[in-house]
Amino acid sequence: MKKVIHVLHELLPSGAEMMLKTSASLWKGYKGYILATAECEGSFANELRQVGYEVVHIYNKNPLAHHIAVTRYLKHEGFDVCHIHVEGQSVFYTIDAKLARVARTVLTVHSTFIFHGILRIRRILTRWISRCLGGRFVAISDGVAENEHERFYNKCDKTIYNWCDADTYSFVSEEERIQCRTNLGVSDRTFVITMIGNCAPVKNHDMMLRAFTSFLIETKADAVLWHIGKGSLEDEEKKYAEEYGNRIVFWGRQRPKEYLAASDMYYMCSKIEGLSISALEAMSCGLPTVFSDTAGLREFKKIESEDIVYTDFGVENMAEAIKTLYYRFLDGKHHSEELALQVKNIYSASNSVNAYMEVYGLSEEL
Repeated sequence: MKKVIHVLHELLPSGAEMMLKTSASLWKGYKGYILATAECEGSFANELRQVGYEVVHIYNKNPLAHHIAVTRYLKHEGFDVCHIHVEGQSVFYTIDAKLARVARTVLTVHSTFIFHGILRIRRILTRWISRCLGGRFVAISDGVAENEHERFYNKCDKTIYNWCDADTYSFVSEEERIQCRTNLGVSDRTFVITMIGNCAPVKNHDMMLRAFTSFLIETKADAVLWHIGKGSLEDEEKKYAEEYGNRIVFWGRQRPKEYLAASDMYYMCSKIEGLSISALEAMSCGLPTVFSDTAGLREFKKIESEDIVYTDFGVENMAEAIKTLYYRFLDGKHHSEELALQVKNIYSASNSVNAYMEVYGLSEEL
């Protein structure tokens, strides 16, 4: 049986970790390992162990000692594939894998990185070194692949789309929607908008909040905005929301399925994304969505649906986009089964896993 190790930072319930968990049963023909490289192993480590991965934690605050330890471990275990998910230290883990004589190294680019100046030059150099050492690059979206090529002169070997947990995030029937709204104490007459993500500048929450309140003032709608997540700007966002009472609710970190099921619109107007898994989760539920027309979100234009509305970053234009879906809500149009089906077909975990297996060079042996 082949052995593949995934190199990550602190193991948290997001991004690559969630995709690895939800696809654990699909990776046939090898044993999966996960290497946590941060000071803290991470709160999600045990969940990854429970689905069959062997989780290893290697950390040393001395970088040289750390990479010596990683190289020794890789060599001792005799891995066939080293799959690197971390960004900042990726070239050093590529060197570790080369020194340990790992047969194949794969590096996934998980976001659209807009680096400038010295940092951009460093990334151009480190990506070139990784390629010279035999690393194969995978982009998570067409936009990420384009950015890698144009900004870092790094032509990715393949584009393999992100995926979400299709069993958990599936089309929400009207009965389920009503039950979840009852559980969360919201009237069926209330237009519920949900946004999910860390309170970080790139998520653009300040502008999203202003667009929502502009929408409220103009329409006098019975509407609420729910936020799921936490982050550095959370206190600032809560301070802005105080004026609007219970119209803006911060739920903190939650498993979002019930909130998405109870909602009437998903709202993501980030400044930039890679390929958002939370957006995939929302659309997999059939939830009508407003996106900013930016890298990592315009990817979803391949989905042909009137339930996805795009906007630029102007507050009034964003408010107009909300109004479009609000009027559909008033017409009795809620979750869309057609939208959920398209997402399931395009962003399939099994298709993406098979594509990774081809990059690994394992598929011909299965």
